[in-house]
Amino acid sequence: MLIEERIADYLEIAASDAPAPGGGSVVALCGALGAAMTEMVCNLTVGKEKYKDEEERMRRILAETTALRRELEAAVDEDAAAYRAFMDAMALPKDTAAEKEARTQAMQEALKGATLTPLGAAKSAAKILPLAKEVLAHGNQNAYSDAVVSALLARTAVIGSLQNVRINLPSVRDEGFVADVRAQMAALEESAIRLEGEILKEAREQGD
Repeated sequence: MLIEERIADYLEIAASDAPAPGGGSVVALCGALGAAMTEMVCNLTVGKEKYKDEEERMRRILAETTALRRELEAAVDEDAAAYRAFMDAMALPKDTAAEKEARTQAMQEALKGATLTPLGAAKSAAKILPLAKEVLAHGNQNAYSDAVVSALLARTAVIGSLQNVRINLPSVRDEGFVADVRAQMAALEESAIRLEGEILKEAREQGD
């Protein structure tokens, strides 16, 4: 599993001509790191007398971001699996009309899977941003820069994952599926960009 590789080994594989990990896996890892940064701010806040009134809030956020990190860790490998499924579909025989039809159907299903996998990663990463904003405002102020890093990584994971969705959609023939996915993409992208801007603005104000 890619997620179990040493960081240095993962980077070497990503830099090579191997088809996976590709961009989808890499941005899922960015999202997982983003979640980890919000978790860290929570852990640096919980148990501190100065922030005792925020204890319940931080524990709630910690539980939510831990779950999101696990989802994005899984997506690191799910992206590679989706790619392999599409390549397996392409390799199916196409000598007869029946084989061609079966191959086309398998490719379409694999394309949908390769679309839904990064879309799911984008949704998970998008949920990190409001949590990062919350810990920026209420968490340990000595770690407010880590909350900003969390947001930047999460936003990258959202936008990057959506690029992997976007590249597959033109090949999907199910128009209803495509329309639904495009609507979800627009909402996710708008929200991620807006929240990142709000977080950066708040961070600048805290730093001044």
